Amino acid sequence: MGVLNPPRDEKADAKFLSNVIKIVRKPDSWYMDNISSPDTGLAQNSINTYMFDMTRILGDLKAKSIHNLLTHPKKYGNLVYDDESYSVERRATIFRTILAFMKHANFKEAYPLLVDMWRLVSSKAYDAVMDMKKSNIPTKRQENGMVRWEDILKMRDSFLIGSEKHLILCLYTYVPPRRQLDYANFRIYTDPSEDPPKDHNHIHLYSDKYKSPYIFVDKYKTVKNYDAFFNADIPKDFIDAIKVSLEMNPRRYLIVSPKTKGAFNSVNSYTKHVNKILKDVFNNENFTVNSFRHSASTFRNGLPNISLAEHELYALKMGHSGRQNREYSFVTLPSSNKGGKIDDVGDRNKKEKVEQEQEQEQERKKKREIEIADAGKVEECYKRVGRSIEKIDCPK
Repeated sequence: MGVLNPPRDEKADAKFLSNVIKIVRKPDSWYMDNISSPDTGLAQNSINTYMFDMTRILGDLKAKSIHNLLTHPKKYGNLVYDDESYSVERRATIFRTILAFMKHANFKEAYPLLVDMWRLVSSKAYDAVMDMKKSNIPTKRQENGMVRWEDILKMRDSFLIGSEKHLILCLYTYVPPRRQLDYANFRIYTDPSEDPPKDHNHIHLYSDKYKSPYIFVDKYKTVKNYDAFFNADIPKDFIDAIKVSLEMNPRRYLIVSPKTKGAFNSVNSYTKHVNKILKDVFNNENFTVNSFRHSASTFRNGLPNISLAEHELYALKMGHSGRQNREYSFVTLPSSNKGGKIDDVGDRNKKEKVEQEQEQEQERKKKREIEIADAGKVEECYKRVGRSIEKIDCPK
């Protein structure tokens, strides 16, 4: 049943309706152009998310158009609350998207009463989200996607060093796990003398300038709050894993698109690629990069003898506040990982690791045979010419 029937007098209703009637009907393309305009100041990832979500909302609520949706808060608000398939967070996301479209269509100044109606409609959803976060109890989906931090590390170490699966797990465990956006098209720099421009997300395996490896991120969700992020506290094991991976597959980006063999065409394509791998790795359809973030926060907040300053620094490295980090921490976690799935997958990974090592050994053997053959040719040439090898040009 609907829950959005606030008491209103007839004059207020009449004023509201007259306001709605005066709104000039605009096509959906007009609203989409407004939300995607550079003038909004929104990050491209946020713009893409809002546009995608609005299309989904229109379909779910069977709204005729964006104009029709925005001008009927009670009708569509009740539909959102009546649909029991929506999670608490999904309801809040729907209202957040609607209010974003209204904001960037200048509704706040032109039609303030309509905006107030939508805010009234959305308030219950926002309150429910805050209550859930304060409880630190995961939603059903989050709970199903949770894996203990210790088991994540165990999984990471079960893979062949240098493989894509191992590298992705390294990326989200050796340094505090950040959002998907932060590592999409993440450049790698290997020349110590090179000082890359600080206008794109990248990792430098060792910089002469900073006397250390470092990660630089200036394209991320909360950059307006925290500015560009620079982290020189990079574990050697992570750097070594990247070096091995580069020997196996030389490239410019840390994670490459299977289609382009280079950069991903969009953040969404990177997200899908990584999430697909993670779901396979953990044999869990609910596991995503966000699962790393919840698991890491839960693990860290459960450790003794960690100062508030240390918690704040870890949260900053994740790209959010200390309070957000505490909200990410759950008070309940599975006592075991869903009937031994981690162990089962671990056994599969060990077998895969052995097979990969055997393949690598075969490749090394072939390479040695070629090197021996080449050395034999040079030696033969040396004997024939009778001069120093460095001074002759021997055919290969």
